[in-house]
Amino acid sequence: MLHRLSVGNKLNTLLIAALLGVMTISGLALYSKYQRMLEDRRATLQNAVQVALGVLDFYDKQVKAGTLPLADAQDAAKRTVGNLRYAGKEYYNLYDMHPSMVWHPIKPELNGKDLSTLKDPNGKLLVKEMRDAVVAKGSGFVDYLWPQPGKDEPVAKLAYAEGFAPWGWIVASGLYLDDLNAAFRHDALMFVGQIAALSLLLAWLAFAIKWALTHPVHELMRTMAKVSEQRDLTCRAGIHSHDELGAVGRAFNQLLTHIQH
Repeated sequence: MLHRLSVGNKLNTLLIAALLGVMTISGLALYSKYQRMLEDRRATLQNAVQVALGVLDFYDKQVKAGTLPLADAQDAAKRTVGNLRYAGKEYYNLYDMHPSMVWHPIKPELNGKDLSTLKDPNGKLLVKEMRDAVVAKGSGFVDYLWPQPGKDEPVAKLAYAEGFAPWGWIVASGLYLDDLNAAFRHDALMFVGQIAALSLLLAWLAFAIKWALTHPVHELMRTMAKVSEQRDLTCRAGIHSHDELGAVGRAFNQLLTHIQH
């Protein structure tokens, strides 16, 4: 199929293929970077929840050792986990398997309330999905939309929940993803700008190469046509390049000179 294309169209095809290749590779790199950032958030959540689970395990051991009654141990565990923070301000929620709120360090009015019907703006039953993930696999991630403190607009948030089997509790914590998504959008805009600049550069380069290749060919074709149609042996191909096409043009001009004499 390529043999049917002109030299100019072959160069256009090469340009388009190069741009598609660069866009594909850059797009995959951008997506891979976002996934790495997301995996970092997942790891942060998992590690943070392990800390809270360690607190519950500590108090559970006190119960099993007979040091504390269960109710006192659970009350102490709730308050200890409620006071824990990571990344400066992030906190933990404790649920039971109903799921109801066992302990919320910021909104104590939620404690004891049934949250099985709590939905995000898209209708996702976020606490129920956390409970279902714990029932199915012992732990899991749930993504949903939720407003940041003091704001009304819901933004993307990722939560990780893991069960504490001895008490039938669930430890969960979430991180907002708006900064991560903003960084991705910034990188994507930079990518689009770089692709645009590269496209202009490649287009100019392709035009320059196309002219350097096709101009001598067209000039040679014009001269050949004039010799063939008008029998004019005095004409010469105006080719001044120093590449292979220039050599062909000079050879053709020398041939015309020999024939003329």
